[in-house]
Parts: sequence; structure tokens; C-alpha cells
Amino acid sequence: MIPVNAPLSYLLAGLLIGLPLSKSFEAAPTTLLFFSLLALLWARRKTGTKQWYFLFLLASILTAWAYGEIRLTEVPDENNLRMPPREARLKIIIHRIYTEHDQYGKTSGLATVQVAPWESRLKAGDHIYFRLYKKDPARDFSVGQILLCTGLLKPVPKNPESTRGFENHLRSIGVYYRFERNGSIKWIGDPPKAQVFYQAMNAYFQKSLELGAPEGAKLEGVYQAMLLGRKNHLSSKQKDAFRSTGTMHFFAISGLHIGVIALTFSYALRLLRLPTWLSPWIGLSLLFLYVKITGSTPSAVRAFLMTGFYWMAFSCRRQSSPFAALIGSAVFVLCVLPEQLWSLGFQLSYSVVASILLLGLPLNQRLLDTFRPFRWLPENSWKWWHKCIDPCISKLCLLFSISLSAWLASAPFSAAYFGNVTPGGIILNMFLVHLASLVIISGVLSISLSLLQLDVFAAFINHAAWLNISLIEILIDRFARIPGAFFECREFPVVWAYAATIAYLGILLYLPALCGKLKNNSKKTEA
Repeated sequence: MIPVNAPLSYLLAGLLIGLPLSKSFEAAPTTLLFFSLLALLWARRKTGTKQWYFLFLLASILTAWAYGEIRLTEVPDENNLRMPPREARLKIIIHRIYTEHDQYGKTSGLATVQVAPWESRLKAGDHIYFRLYKKDPARDFSVGQILLCTGLLKPVPKNPESTRGFENHLRSIGVYYRFERNGSIKWIGDPPKAQVFYQAMNAYFQKSLELGAPEGAKLEGVYQAMLLGRKNHLSSKQKDAFRSTGTMHFFAISGLHIGVIALTFSYALRLLRLPTWLSPWIGLSLLFLYVKITGSTPSAVRAFLMTGFYWMAFSCRRQSSPFAALIGSAVFVLCVLPEQLWSLGFQLSYSVVASILLLGLPLNQRLLDTFRPFRWLPENSWKWWHKCIDPCISKLCLLFSISLSAWLASAPFSAAYFGNVTPGGIILNMFLVHLASLVIISGVLSISLSLLQLDVFAAFINHAAWLNISLIEILIDRFARIPGAFFECREFPVVWAYAATIAYLGILLYLPALCGKLKNNSKKTEA
């Protein structure tokens, strides 16, 4: 069993309860903080008792409630959101780009308002979704760029009949206005030098991953999408195939990418014989650069924080616990960006990783204890065929355990938000995760060789990656034809999805305590 003791778990529980309370019930932050302080003072007198846990949780909830009142975006009056679109001249700063140069030549993303006229119904600090067309071909939109532009400002509509749709996603993360159909744009200053560097490196990485590309195969687009998160490089047919089989997550820089790259860096630093305390600092610095170069998407930042909390435990000579690292990264994300709690990506990624840690890894151990055929033989007596069969069975057990646990956590969200259930993905992902990991490793090696000006070897590595990508596309095509492997699930209630997920994770959290009680009872009975 994975240890589930995490010192920050009560803080996380407070954030998960307190932040939604701040959106549902308005209260004065000073009053909430006052009662939180009283709860903490009372808890000091109850140290070592069950009452202490309750009082500390209460203080955490009240503090998170007050923090949400201060930090979260105020929901506009629905009457204002029903008003017709209007023209506005805004000063904005770009903080995320979704798509660059779509089929209409427009760039879309998220921006923060710095200056807005009073009739726009916006104020400084509000977030908007923009979709702008640049008038100057010599300049590109970039994160950190400040713009003064005129365009059409219109509310993001609310669709109470469905949980799906991009508009509902925008509202869930505190974005209530769209800004598009722009007129003139004034570029105020240059983007930060660091951002210019990140964009230049991103362009260089794209060229590195195109070295030796076969003509007409369109494999380099999938390669770039998988390594750099550029989904616009996928064709419409490719997007439909990956989306219908539930494998679109391979093109969002997330835990798989960060984990595989972190392991690659770790092994490379070991080969250099660097001190144990120094390797995490170098590895995490390189990993941070990769996250920034690929656009600092929320999923990449979350995965980086998970990896950082776990890896730094080695550097500080502390006992490393994957579950504690997961809880610590969740607390950090919600403290810095509390609106992430309403992001489907946040909910999905942390549910899946928790499921893998609490069910996948213990299940893998149980399967190994049951199905390894030579576990009773001493390893020094194994013949060559023993040594070939045992790793294959171990790999299959691990892949099945991880794939099953990830599917169990993601299935309710997939049904509620994407309208499909993919039981065939349990088996399909067993193969795809392995192939995708090889593609990611190949991409890291190719980029590294290209940086060393060894383009011939980089092109050779790219061909290995394209072979794996071809296998991925073949497997997806074959699995999509299996009856019942993937089917639609229209209008699955979102309440059921959250209820099922909470119940599932609650059972997994209670299992270690239950197993511990059963072991103690059995020992007492034997005694």
C-alpha cells in the first residue's frame, strides 16, 4: 500500500471546501479570518485529541473561504451578461495562447484587462478570451505582450442544459467576456526578453523535430503535437480519431510527458556522476525550461510541481512519498491560482494520479505476487528464458494496473463532459503509453542532438519516433473498429460524475486504514 499520510491534507481539504463556499456565499474576509484564528487558538488546547483535527480543518476552511473572497473573480450580474455586444477599446496583457494563426489567420487565448472604459462593464484584473487578427505581419502575439486594441466585446453565454462546450469551460475558470473582430492594434513595448527566448527555442525545437521528415506522411505534425503540445499541427481526421478513442491526452503536456522527461534527465545526470543532492536542481531547472518553452499550460505546470515536490525530497534527504507530493502540489496550485479548482483539467489530472497511486501501484504488486510464474525460484538459478519471460509479465502487470486505475478515475468525467465512454481504452492505453513514452524519449534525444549541431543523428532518431507514431495510428484505427470498445454516452449527469469520483477516491483513501485494522485484528487473534 502507498502511504497516504500527508501533512498538507487538511489544508487541501480546507481549500476544496472553502473556495466553493466563497463563490456561493458572500462574507467579510476579516470576519472569517477572526473566527479562523479563534478555531486555531482553541485547537492549541486540544492538541493530541480528535477535536484538534476538526478545529484545524474548520480553521483551514474559514481561511480558504476568506482567501477566495479576496482572490476569486467576482461573478458579473447575469443581467449585464444578457446585454448585447458592444465595441470597446481595451489595454490587455496576454497570459496564455491557445491557437496561433488558425485557418482564418487569427490567434486566440486568454488575457488580463489592464485598462477598460466604464461602459465596457470590465475592470482592471478581469480575464477575457480574445481572438484577434494581427494587422502587422512582422509581429506576433506572445505571452507577456501588452496590447491596446479596439474590438467587439460580448458576454460568454451560459448553457444550463449542458456541461459541455467551450463557453461553459471559460465561465468555469472565471472568464465571462470574449473580445474579437478587432480593429486597430497598438503594440505597447516589446514582450519580456525571457518570453522572446522561449518562443525562439520553441521554433527551434519544431525545426529539430522536422529533420528528415518523409514527404506527405504528416507524421511530423503528430510528433510536434506530442512533444510541444501544438494540437493545431494535427489534421482534422487525426483529431477526430484521437478524440473518439479517448487518447487526446497524449497531446496535452501533462504527467506522462513530464514524468518521462524527468526520468530521462535523471538517468542522464546519473551517467555524468553528479552528486545526489545536485542532480534534482539541474534536472528540475531543465524541466522548468521545457515547461516554459512549451507554453506553461496548466497541465504542464501541475505535472512539474508534482515532480518537483517528489524529486526535491531526495535532495533534502527526506522520505519521499508520491501521495504527499501530490497533495503538496495541489495545495500550491490552489494557493497561487485558486480558480484552477473549477478547471476540468485540474480535477481530472489529480483524480487520475491519485487513482494510480492508491489503486494502480498496489494492484500491480498484488498481480506480481500472483502471476509471476518463477517468483519462488532464486534469481541466480534462472535460465535465459526465465529472464525473458519475467520482465514481460512484470511490464504487462504494471501497464494494466496503471491503465485500469486511470480509466476508473477518468470514466465519469469522460461521460459527463465529452459524451463518450472508452472501455477499450484500458487495453489500448497499455500499448499506447509505452509507444508514446518512446516517442517522447526520442524527441528529447533529437532536440539534444540538434542543440549539439548533430542534425544527421537527430534526423535518424526522428525516424524511430515516426515509426512509433505510425504504430500508434494503426492501433487506434484497429481498436476503433472493435464493437463496444468505444461508445457515446449522451447527457450523462455531471452530478453523477462528481458523486462517483468522490465515492471512488474516498474508498481508496479508506482502504489502507481498513487493511491496517484487519492486520491488527488478525495478529491479536493469533496471539
